Amino acid sequence: MENWQKPVNATGLMGIWCRLAQMKHVLKVFNTSRIGNVESNYQKARDKFLVARSEAQNSRDEIYLNEESDVAADFVLHKKILRSFLVQMSKVNWLNQGDGNTTYFFACIKKRREENRIASFMDYKGNIIKNYLEVVKHYIDHFKSYMGICSSFGCRLDSRVLDIGNRLNLSQQLKLIHPFTNKEIKEAMLSIPISKIPGPDG
Repeated sequence: MENWQKPVNATGLMGIWCRLAQMKHVLKVFNTSRIGNVESNYQKARDKFLVARSEAQNSRDEIYLNEESDVAADFVLHKKILRSFLVQMSKVNWLNQGDGNTTYFFACIKKRREENRIASFMDYKGNIIKNYLEVVKHYIDHFKSYMGICSSFGCRLDSRVLDIGNRLNLSQQLKLIHPFTNKEIKEAMLSIPISKIPGPDG
């Protein structure tokens, strides 16, 4: 906590990033001392479990059975730790690759916009107009000519159709517009799985 409380010359998200950078070394030391090498610990726990299970099957002694139970619980714990570790590593890899994918995605959007951009048109006399302002004015005038015209295909909704099926009662409707509380925000944040993280927009 001492590293977190050290003053930083930044505010907002940058301030949080600087504080996390200060905590990085401390967290690495804590992770090494308390958890250690996740993959190596899992392999050792697995080997111990296989040996204990083999001894329990061969001897059927109460001591070996109890030892197998304890070793099995330790193996399951290290298996969960390894799974959580792999999930987090896959998320890091996905984020790194995701940056490249995002760049490619927006490059494709830019290319498609350029391809779909109307740079010229031919008027009724067969003349090709390439002036951008005249192109814009032409299409604005074209669609303005449709405004205010009543469509014969429009129809009103039949209220009898809306009455068919399930509908919210007044109490349920009020719950939808009821302001949420800080307790509900906390519960929603704590309900996020360990393998998920909230983004900048929630």
